[in-house]
Amino acid sequence: MSLLIKDETNQIQSMFRRDLSLGLNYELSESFNQYKQGQAKILKDNLDLLNEIPLNEDFRAELVDFFKKDVIENLDNDPLYEKAIEIKQHANNMSRKLSNYFKEVGKFHMELKNNMHAQLLHVSKLFLNSDLPISFLNSVSDSLVAGMDYIDVYNSEIYKERWGLIANLRNKIKFERLCKKHNLWSAKFNKKQDALEKHRLKLIWYVDFNNSTTIEEIFKDKKIRMEKLETSIINEFVHQLEHQINEMEQINLSLMDYSEIISEFNEPNKTMLKLIQTISTQ
Repeated sequence: MSLLIKDETNQIQSMFRRDLSLGLNYELSESFNQYKQGQAKILKDNLDLLNEIPLNEDFRAELVDFFKKDVIENLDNDPLYEKAIEIKQHANNMSRKLSNYFKEVGKFHMELKNNMHAQLLHVSKLFLNSDLPISFLNSVSDSLVAGMDYIDVYNSEIYKERWGLIANLRNKIKFERLCKKHNLWSAKFNKKQDALEKHRLKLIWYVDFNNSTTIEEIFKDKKIRMEKLETSIINEFVHQLEHQINEMEQINLSLMDYSEIISEFNEPNKTMLKLIQTISTQ
C-alpha cells in the first residue's frame, strides 16, 4: 500500500517535512529570496531525516538524488505550501492585511486537518494490508490526532488574540507587544509539532523505503512486510514517537478549553481506529 493519498492534487509532497509555523511580525520581512531560502531549508531537513533512517547505502544515494530533484519541484506546486507562504506574508504585513490573515489562516488549517485526516485513513489501510505490529498504527494515528488537536487549540487561542490585535492596530507599541506574546506561546507549540512530524515520518519512511527496491516503488501501492524490517528499530522508532505524542498532548492540554474544544472531527477517527484494532486481533 502507498503511504500517500492519490488524487488530482498529487500529494506526494504531503509526506515531506515542511515548516508551516506562523509567527507574527509587525515589520515586513518576507521576500522571494527568503522564500527560496525556506525551500532550501526544507530540502536540508528532509535529507537530514533521511540520514537517520537505516537503509541500504546504494538505495540511500538514489533517494538523496530523488529528494534533491523532487522536494523543491513538489513544493513549487504544492497548494498547501503556497498557502502557508501567503499566510506568512499576511502575518508580516498585519498592519495592512489583518482581516485577510485571519480569513486565510482558518482556510489553511481546515485544509491541513483534511490532509492529516486523509493520511490517517491511508495509514490505516496500509496497516490492514501488512503484518506490521499494532503499535505502528497506534503511534502513527495518535500522532495525527494530537496534531489535529494542536490545530484546534491554535485556532482557539488566535481567535482570542484577534480582537486585541484589531483594537491596537494603530498603536505600534501595543501591537508589537501582542505579536511577541503570540510568538512566545506559539513557538513552543510549533517546535513540538515539528518534532512530532519528524518522528512520525521517520517511522513511515523506514517502513516504506525498506519495502521498496527502486525509486519508482516509494510512496506506491505495495505489500509491507516485517521480514524486510528490524523489529528492534520499529520498536525504537515507535517508542520515540510515543514520547513526542505524550509531550504534544501535554502542551495541548495546557491551553485546551474543554468548553470550546471537544474535537468532534477526531471522534469518528478514534471510532474507526478502534474498529481496525479489533479486526487486526481476530
